[in-house]
Amino acid sequence: MMRKLIYIITGVLILISCEKPEADDPTDQGDENNRPKNLEDYNATSDGLRDYFAEDGYFDIGVAIEPRVLDVTEEVDLIIRHMNSLTAENAMKWSSIEPFEGSFNWTGADRIVDFASINGMKVRGHTLCWHNQVPDWIFQDNGSTASKELVLERLRNHISAVVGRYKGKVYAWDVVNEAIDDGGGYRNNTWYAICGKIIFLKHLEQHVRQTWKQNFSITIIMQHPLKSAVQS
Repeated sequence: MMRKLIYIITGVLILISCEKPEADDPTDQGDENNRPKNLEDYNATSDGLRDYFAEDGYFDIGVAIEPRVLDVTEEVDLIIRHMNSLTAENAMKWSSIEPFEGSFNWTGADRIVDFASINGMKVRGHTLCWHNQVPDWIFQDNGSTASKELVLERLRNHISAVVGRYKGKVYAWDVVNEAIDDGGGYRNNTWYAICGKIIFLKHLEQHVRQTWKQNFSITIIMQHPLKSAVQS
């Protein structure tokens, strides 16, 4: 992952060095002259992508990581230099954070959130509900299929625990991940079979907002994350 990240950073730096500023804005020319033109220039400065984009009000620069990445000095240095937003790649997914009902493993997610806080980074929560990496117990009740009411109750409890723990530390949540399949219809999975569609999505959004008790970014990723997203 970090090798790909290095390639991306190198490519963006090349684009930065090649981009021509507007002729009628002399401040752009000065800013352009101060940017690295090659690897030697890059190594001579501490500026990163976060300094070129986020601080100018364009967009945040983020990366999805596993907690183990934070044990590798070279990768930590790269993240601190270039990123101002972190996403837990797997540590906040249901199977990682609540593998058994009411039994939470906060270690990995806490570590990422704490690292972000210490280094002045945002954290995007990913994800509260997905068809993958979800424990079987959510859909079971004494050997039978759990009722819609029981599944939604478990979902509410999970959301209250996870969103509540990171209130004020996570600026946005991916609430439902990939609810729509690649063909454009609702994904035919156990969530859909037991709970239905739109009512289920609205139920999720309302409960997350009630738990958070403030306006913040909620994303329901309807298709593949590279294809489509619905954001409120």
